[in-house]
Amino acid sequence: LFQQVIPEKMWFTRIDIKSGKVLLAGMSMSDIDISTFMDSLSKSVFLQDVVLISSAEQIQDGLTLKKFEIGCGLDPTGSQQ
Repeated sequence: LFQQVIPEKMWFTRIDIKSGKVLLAGMSMSDIDISTFMDSLSKSVFLQDVVLISSAEQIQDGLTLKKFEIGCGLDPTGSQQ
């Protein structure tokens, strides 16, 4: 799912899945990409309560990037929606 909906100019630095919770951390070229990605995640029957935990600007190799963390609940059966 993550690979199918992630915007082109966004990448993950960490994915943690444990105890029914998912934590996605990464970098993006824009806030709009983060918002679009979160909207796509919210539409999945396997994820619930998608929230932006943190977002901050970071300069890397002369580029201004957005460092983010997104959290959500995992329902592997897709029965919550």
